[in-house]
Amino acid sequence: MNEKHIEYIKNLGLNIDDNKISLLDAFAELVWQKKDDVNITSVKTKDEIYTRHLLDGAVGVSVINTLTPNVINILDAGAGSGYIGIVIKILLGNKVNVILAESVNRKCVFMNWAIIKLGLKNIKILNYRLTEAEPNKKFDIVIQRAMGKIDDILPICSVLVANGGYFLSYLAEETFADDNLLQKLNMELIRDRKYPLPDSDKQRKIAIYKKN
Repeated sequence: MNEKHIEYIKNLGLNIDDNKISLLDAFAELVWQKKDDVNITSVKTKDEIYTRHLLDGAVGVSVINTLTPNVINILDAGAGSGYIGIVIKILLGNKVNVILAESVNRKCVFMNWAIIKLGLKNIKILNYRLTEAEPNKKFDIVIQRAMGKIDDILPICSVLVANGGYFLSYLAEETFADDNLLQKLNMELIRDRKYPLPDSDKQRKIAIYKKN
C-alpha cells in the first residue's frame, strides 16, 4: 500500500494503524499470488488491487460508520473474492461479524485460504446462491458489488435485511431501484454516496437503502 492509498483511507475518516495496513497489504499479496491460478482479477499491478478493489471496501466502511456505532452482522452478498467483506472485517475488527456468501466454489476456496492466512475471526464463508439462503436469518447490513441489475438484485437481498437494517449497493451507473419495487419490498432509498478512486476519473457510487 502506498502513501496515496493510506491518505485516501484516512480522508474517509477511518482509523488505520500499522496492523490494519499490514493486513491489507497481506490480503493484496494473497490476491496477487492467486489472481491467475484462481482467475479472480485481471489487474496488471499490485496497485490496481487497491484502486480497483480494496479501496471500494474502505468506502463501504465509511458508509457503515455513518449508519450504526454498534456491533453488527453484515452479509457480503455475492462476495466474489472478498474484496468488500474482508476489507470491512480488517478495518472494523470486532465491531462486525461478517458472512461472505458466494456461489462459485473456487472463489470460496480462495477466501477461506485468505482468511486463515490473515488470522481473521468472526468471518465465515457460505458457498451457496442467495436464493438458497435461510430466509429467517436477517442481517443489519447487506452489501452487494457487481451482482447485476439493481431491480433483479434487490428482491433477493432485501429478504435478508432485518427491519430497520440497510442494503448497500455499489453502482457503476446512475441507476436506482424502481419506486414501485421499493414500495413492494418495504425499502426506501435514503441517500447515495458518490466518490472517486485514486488514479481514476470515474465517479463511483454506493446507493443506501433502508428496510422499514
